[in-house]
Amino acid sequence: MSSPSNLLHLENILIELYPCNRPANWTQIMNTPALEDLRILIQSQFNLDVRPRVFGSAATGLVGEHSDVDVNLASYGVAPGQLVAWLATRCNFLGRFFVESWTPQARVPVVKLRDGHTGKILDVSVANDLPEVNSRLIAGYVAISPKVRRFIIAIISWAKDRGLCGVQQVGGLSSYAITLMSIFALQ
Repeated sequence: MSSPSNLLHLENILIELYPCNRPANWTQIMNTPALEDLRILIQSQFNLDVRPRVFGSAATGLVGEHSDVDVNLASYGVAPGQLVAWLATRCNFLGRFFVESWTPQARVPVVKLRDGHTGKILDVSVANDLPEVNSRLIAGYVAISPKVRRFIIAIISWAKDRGLCGVQQVGGLSSYAITLMSIFALQ
């Protein structure tokens, strides 16, 4: 497992190589009040300095109208499975978020929460740093040209239309895998 300092070093290198200027609508997604509410909720229960950070399509520029928001709770003071289990079993009672589903036995436990104010779906994981770095890399490629974004979205849409994209499909590829293959094809 990579240490946070190694990931930060890699992040700084990626920022130098691929500076990403995000459009204004990304700022709204990246700084949604739900993230602060989630931070406060966890801090009040566990007394942890937790930092909810957005990754995935919302962080890369590949976000669509129906995309969920992938959130990593950057916290190392509690076991990821324990925090995900607490969110999955308590959020419905607290009224701000509603549990759609959760995967406690996954390699990376995830709880899918619906924001009670906006209806937006948040896929929440804990101490899951690598996808954040991967998202910055993809955002760097997407920032090179609007054509890159359009190409990747077209390929993902094509694959979804044919049942080839989506980990819920047997043998299906994730949109992340298709994104990487699309970038490879452009090189």
